[in-house]
Amino acid sequence: MKNVLLPGLLSAVLLMACSSDTELTPNEAVYGQTMKSTALQAENKLNPYDSIGRNYREFLSEYQNTGYNPTTFSGVSTAIATIMGSKAVAIDNNEQALFSTSINLPSSTLTSVLANSTLSQGAKDYLTTFVDDFATLRQQPFASAYTEIVNFENTITNSIALTTNDQGVLFTVTSLARYSLDHSCCEDTDWETSVGNIVAATSGALTDSNKAMQYLLISRIAQHENITF
Repeated sequence: MKNVLLPGLLSAVLLMACSSDTELTPNEAVYGQTMKSTALQAENKLNPYDSIGRNYREFLSEYQNTGYNPTTFSGVSTAIATIMGSKAVAIDNNEQALFSTSINLPSSTLTSVLANSTLSQGAKDYLTTFVDDFATLRQQPFASAYTEIVNFENTITNSIALTTNDQGVLFTVTSLARYSLDHSCCEDTDWETSVGNIVAATSGALTDSNKAMQYLLISRIAQHENITF
């Protein structure tokens, strides 16, 4: 994986050198393997958005343990809205169409979503690299994938070219990716996370972190339940 992910990151860094008029002081903390217990082996406390991934896992576990059995997209959306409470928003037909293209055409959907976003070009390059490499990450042992994602987060936090909004979106996506890849979450291999699920989460993250979490839950659960979008 290192040969796939790191060159892309280096290219993104070069592209970002002059990409933003808004600079921020980088967090001096260096990302690393942080307090990974058996229960929270996906945790990286140095990601300021780590709680988004943790909350996602808690909501997913609640779904699994409550006995929901939706047979339609509307049923999935309703179940997630019930579980998430005030953190959830209503899903309209356009969003349902977005889920469909995210799953079936993840690459072109990501390109379109990022093109219409307000992210800096550097942040778009980072997200494109990360999502492209997710197909490889999901095939690795979790410990290896965890290390690669944390290294990616380290690069993000040390960049002086990314805006606060850029970092928020990136950290949200990487947090959700880490927790969704943790095998202790879902021993049933039918619960594997697809590239399309991460594209959906990325689309939601462009609005806010709660929508990213909601989009990932809906996308992943609908796919697991074999529900056609």
